[in-house]
Amino acid sequence: AEPAALELIARTGTGSLRDSINLLDQMATSYGNDLTVEHVRAGLGLIGDERSGRLARLTLAGDLAGGLELIS
Repeated sequence: AEPAALELIARTGTGSLRDSINLLDQMATSYGNDLTVEHVRAGLGLIGDERSGRLARLTLAGDLAGGLELIS
């Protein structure tokens, strides 16, 4: 497993060794022994949609029409 993937698992366990081990076991079962950060992020549901960032930028710029167009 990538060190960054293991770090993300440990951080998600919030100090609980048992939770971290269970999460590691779940990720290994789902994605195999070659875990990447992307695998762990997907397994945790942390994959974002790039449109949310664009919508935030349009909102900050006050571009209501652009935001509505993006949503539609």
